[in-house]
Amino acid sequence: MDEEMVLCAASSYEQKYYLNPEFESLPEAVKQELQIMCVLYTADVGGVLLLVFDENGNLEFRSLRYDYETNAFIFDPATTNQLNSMFEKDKQNSTLLTPEVWKKRSGWKKFVGWVGNLLTPFL
Repeated sequence: MDEEMVLCAASSYEQKYYLNPEFESLPEAVKQELQIMCVLYTADVGGVLLLVFDENGNLEFRSLRYDYETNAFIFDPATTNQLNSMFEKDKQNSTLLTPEVWKKRSGWKKFVGWVGNLLTPFL
């Protein structure tokens, strides 16, 4: 598999469930269990849930419930110049995270990331 592929998804906002048509040949009982699991999860936790196969074939559980994204529209030139300057300074003090860098993380960093992912619903 060269890219990610969504198996199924559910949204508590739209109260909808999606099964990728490429998986229509799954046994009916499996499709029903996937739907029940996804819908119950989003009904309980809220947000959007995706089950995604990554490029290595691993099934990932992605909850967009904890994606606290906010948008702001700023039209003042002085403010936008200041924000652009801050952003450029942050970029200079940052490390580009490539797939190669990600794979070379130490065992400790992988463990901390795993624990953090587990604890996300409680943070």
